[in-house]
Amino acid sequence: MDVLQNDKQAEDFLTLHPAERRLIEYIRRIRYGTIVNLKIQDGLPVLAEEVLKKVKFV
Repeated sequence: MDVLQNDKQAEDFLTLHPAERRLIEYIRRIRYGTIVNLKIQDGLPVLAEEVLKKVKFV
């Protein structure tokens, strides 16, 4: 029974909430930058208030 419970816990851990998926997609899309403030509610990302991006010309 413990194995099934552990498998269920692992599955829940690997399953992303749509808000988590959107955050990851956003991070992959910008590729470089700094998320200055990330608001979390009930364990889920809600809002990135400000995003700064540095551009290096070398």
